[in-house]
Amino acid sequence: EFVPISIVRLAEKNLSSFSMAPTLGIDATLPQYRLATMPIPHQDQYPVSYFFYGTLAVPEKLRQVLELEDEPVLSPAEIRRGRKLRWGKYPALVDGAEGNVVRGWTYVVETREHEDRLRSYETNKYEVVRCEIWSGGSQIPGLTFRF
Repeated sequence: EFVPISIVRLAEKNLSSFSMAPTLGIDATLPQYRLATMPIPHQDQYPVSYFFYGTLAVPEKLRQVLELEDEPVLSPAEIRRGRKLRWGKYPALVDGAEGNVVRGWTYVVETREHEDRLRSYETNKYEVVRCEIWSGGSQIPGLTFRF
């Protein structure tokens, strides 16, 4: 009996430990973005804040993807240096200018298992990148999915 096999390629996550790369809206090779300290979040840092701007910002969808029993708690947030476009019927975040602002939600991802579920949901059409999340009057170093 034939059983089809579905292969899902995860969204790439390759955070540099010695530069800001990859960061939304910033070319980390430029001298003004060179760092004296290790950038955060780190590749394997948990918990880690994520910025969502599309279907993952819907609590029920996020609950399904993460296989949570309870509804997840999201907080209103925004990021800068990004622009939201459409990829078919889905929103897609791309690099933007310093003045560009995208509104959405932030959520704290507690484990690598949960992050891998998010990366599987977004597939290899997206890349995990660093971003500065603004929420509740605070600036939080976090991650998001860039198209």
